[in-house]
Amino acid sequence: MNSKINVIVAGASGFIGKQVTIGLLEHGYKVFAITRQTCKPFELPDLIWCSWDEYAEVISLNHNIHAVLNLATTYG
Repeated sequence: MNSKINVIVAGASGFIGKQVTIGLLEHGYKVFAITRQTCKPFELPDLIWCSWDEYAEVISLNHNIHAVLNLATTYG
């Protein structure tokens, strides 16, 4: 059984999102990062990237999500 706490971070590729994501990973969380980008902005252990189009396929009901952080924004 995986004892890590699962967290979704929307906007993980942004400045604040990246810092929060790194902090969560350093404290032992498993992070699902949702981004608009099609490539992975950075790689770290226990970090799973997905786009808004594929998040429902990557993050299933079996993952038992404990928290969702919405740090996504639109620039302009």
